[in-house]
Amino acid sequence: MAEFIDQVTCPDCGVQTPVAPAAGPQECAHCKSQFFVPDDDSTIDDETALYEAVNQHSATEPLLSGRHIRAVSLEQRAVYRNRTWVIVAALVCLGTAGQSFWLAYVASRSGDWPRMAAYVVLAFGLIVGAAWFGRKAKAFTAEAAAMKMREPETPPDFSTLSSGTQFVSALEQMTDAERENDE
Repeated sequence: MAEFIDQVTCPDCGVQTPVAPAAGPQECAHCKSQFFVPDDDSTIDDETALYEAVNQHSATEPLLSGRHIRAVSLEQRAVYRNRTWVIVAALVCLGTAGQSFWLAYVASRSGDWPRMAAYVVLAFGLIVGAAWFGRKAKAFTAEAAAMKMREPETPPDFSTLSSGTQFVSALEQMTDAERENDE
């Protein structure tokens, strides 16, 4: 009989199910689907888990841990992606507002005053929308700038590092020993 060490949530049915310590596919006790249990160093795919991983970073965990760096870089990419979308939306609003002004001009030339008024109101609404999207893009830019890694307050200590010459001498000793064995 397998010994169970932990409980995980099944990705298919969402029910907590016990998992065996062996690596490999696990089977859900509820829906009988098979899945792999991710390691602690697995990538973060869910945006909620990403947000929690970045915001629950404790002071005891080193800032250069792989998981934290991946989480921060994923959040930065998400912020840049959101900023790109709101810039595109602002440009679409501005382009549509320009088209609405043009259609208002055409409607005024033909004497269709209600249609012209509707196009002008629509154009001003689109300009307000473009301004709103512009403010959101500015906020996303500020958020992305705040996530940049700062320079360390204390310079790094390289005194514990070696020059690598011990590896060269070990390699030379190995080749000398092989030459002696060949003779």
